[in-house]
Amino acid sequence: MRLWSARLLLILLWPVIGEADEIAPFKLTSIDGHVLIDYLSDELSASRTDQLGDSDQLQSILREEIFLATKSYVYHPNFLTLDIGGGPIRQDTSIDFSGSQEDTGDNLFNFTGRANFLQNKPVRGSLFYDHLNPTISVAPGEVMTQENSRYGFDFSAANSRLGLPVDLGYVRSQTQGRSDKRTQDDTLDQFYVDTSRSLGKWGTTSLRYGAIDQSSRSGSLDLPVQKTQSKDQDINANTRLQFGDRQEYNLVNNITYITRNFSQAIGDLPDQSNFGFLLDFRGLPVDKLNLFGTFLHNRNDQGVVDLVNQSLSSGLTYAPQANLESSIGFVLENSDADQYTIDTQAVDGSLLYNHALWLGEFQASYSSRYELRDQQEGGDPLVAVIDEQHTLTGTTPVPLNRAYVQDGSVVVTNLTQSQTFIENVDYSLVVIGTETRIQRLASGSILDGEEILVDYIYDIGGTYASNQLDQTLSLSWRVSRYFSTYVRWYNSSPDLTSGFSTYPLNTVDSMLLGMDGELPMPFNIPFSVGGSTEYEDRNELISPYKRTAWEVFLQSNGPIFGLANVRLSERSSQITYDFSDQDIDLTGYEVRLWTRRFGIELNAVLNYEEDIGSPIHRSRRDASLNAIWRERKVTVIATILNTIERQGDFDRDHFLIRLTARRDF
Repeated sequence: MRLWSARLLLILLWPVIGEADEIAPFKLTSIDGHVLIDYLSDELSASRTDQLGDSDQLQSILREEIFLATKSYVYHPNFLTLDIGGGPIRQDTSIDFSGSQEDTGDNLFNFTGRANFLQNKPVRGSLFYDHLNPTISVAPGEVMTQENSRYGFDFSAANSRLGLPVDLGYVRSQTQGRSDKRTQDDTLDQFYVDTSRSLGKWGTTSLRYGAIDQSSRSGSLDLPVQKTQSKDQDINANTRLQFGDRQEYNLVNNITYITRNFSQAIGDLPDQSNFGFLLDFRGLPVDKLNLFGTFLHNRNDQGVVDLVNQSLSSGLTYAPQANLESSIGFVLENSDADQYTIDTQAVDGSLLYNHALWLGEFQASYSSRYELRDQQEGGDPLVAVIDEQHTLTGTTPVPLNRAYVQDGSVVVTNLTQSQTFIENVDYSLVVIGTETRIQRLASGSILDGEEILVDYIYDIGGTYASNQLDQTLSLSWRVSRYFSTYVRWYNSSPDLTSGFSTYPLNTVDSMLLGMDGELPMPFNIPFSVGGSTEYEDRNELISPYKRTAWEVFLQSNGPIFGLANVRLSERSSQITYDFSDQDIDLTGYEVRLWTRRFGIELNAVLNYEEDIGSPIHRSRRDASLNAIWRERKVTVIATILNTIERQGDFDRDHFLIRLTARRDF
């Protein structure tokens, strides 16, 4: 009886096994791991010339970690595999804030586990759980120790007898962390299910549903932090078709519907939704002729703003000769919002010509666009923009997407909207002509490189009709692979045909001249020298300016004296506005060195730039040294970073040293 039972079990499991691996109740297949020692010293000092608000903070972290990873299976590798790893962490932290010192010691742990069921089979799945305590970089030279947990499952069924293939999964992620300036407390739940179907030679179609719930209480310790919650759901249907004798025609249809519910500790915000429909056609009926056509419908309801955009475009490109290409296109657009309606009709075309000369190659291109615009204001000229996303790097001003932004209407938050930043404390607004730019302040709470959301109100501009002709002519001459020069002329001529615009239509006449090149030095000197320069005279009605920019560099063509590669560069950018004092007068230098000696990969960079054109001068110096040494199973990584930002009367000096030694076994 037992023999027959064993035979019956073997027959049932044979399709699952399918390979001649060893069968065992449990088998450990591999063990590996590592020992790690990580030392971090992070010093931040800030000061003002008026001696107010000076601070100095030094944080040091010593971390010792042991991690052991195992691979095993139950009964057979195609039945159940287990990947389990983990180990203890000892972390000692010392924080000295302007003479007040605090020491802490924490016993932490890492753990990761994953169970894979019936892998490489038509029906398969997995369960996973991770608990990690990494020390991560949240901005250049700024680190945070986190406690992350992540668990969930994924499942896939692809057997034709089961109908359509299905993939689904769920993940919950929880992140908590704290540094000297930031706190992080985020929970994220994600669920998805998708299916797809092959249409044979015609193409494929797929359907996906996803849901994301997020809770956040993260931000700078210098500002109030509130709890926010958001729930997002999206449905996406995508179909890709090919047809024709040579499958020369392609048709893509994409349909998306997204909803979002958002709430803050102080109350709920209006629900949001977005519906998008895209139909895109591409064809190559004959050689050298490409056809295209696109229809787009998008409805974006942000609670306080309901905007419907529709566009229909079509055209063709034709290349009768290898050195000649032409194109023509037509566009119909309609934007319908609560406060306005805009109808646009446009035709555009271009020509591109290449010609080989006795010395180098000549290229000429011309493009133009003629547009008819009919704008109807719905009684209120002020329109709201919600959740416009930007990234603020350094202290470089970033323009908002819309012109004529209303004073006092700008609100800036972090991505999860758990924190609202303060104008002239965390950021400043710079207006040049019709454009409003947002600039990170080095003394504020916005991290270098942080993504932000911006809400604001802008003026749509009245009820009027206009026509506009835009033209661009470009000429370039590539003398050789070492040198090229170019010139570009641009003209925009709008005319008001009826109605009244609350602001003048901007006429533009611009000329750009430039050249670039790189030459090896003579007499077998192992360097090349090069650079580029541009001059632009933009004569426009609203905000005319003149711009000059140049860069020169000297770079080795190999290791100098067999030691290291070197690159030296200097750059300059100057913009002078006729009607604004927010000019740019920027000078920058960079020294870069890289080599591999005695098994050590070394990379060193020193970068400095200073802008004295605007009323508030700003400068930044970044110095970094990275070294990696590997010897068999031992890896040592050394990092030194120093960033000095100066903006007006504020200085921020950030110095970081990190040394990591890892031994694998």
